[in-house]
Amino acid sequence: DRVRAENALRISEARFHAFFENIPAPAWIVDQDTKHLYANPAYAALLARSPAKVIGHSLYDVFPADTAKNYDLANQRLFAMRAN
Repeated sequence: DRVRAENALRISEARFHAFFENIPAPAWIVDQDTKHLYANPAYAALLARSPAKVIGHSLYDVFPADTAKNYDLANQRLFAMRAN
């Protein structure tokens, strides 16, 4: 059962990665501290950076302060909903 679960997880992760990397729309994931965990090529291109230059940096590092704050507030609402 464990081997089957690990294989299913690998397949799911590969599917997510393929989708995320190839979707033409900008997509990104940040943690609760606004640090980018993932950034697809479309999102990085929007910021005129490579994904490697986005991941690990906060919203406040890549957006003007007012834009970063708006994204941060929206994300905090999502994190609060997930905690309930």
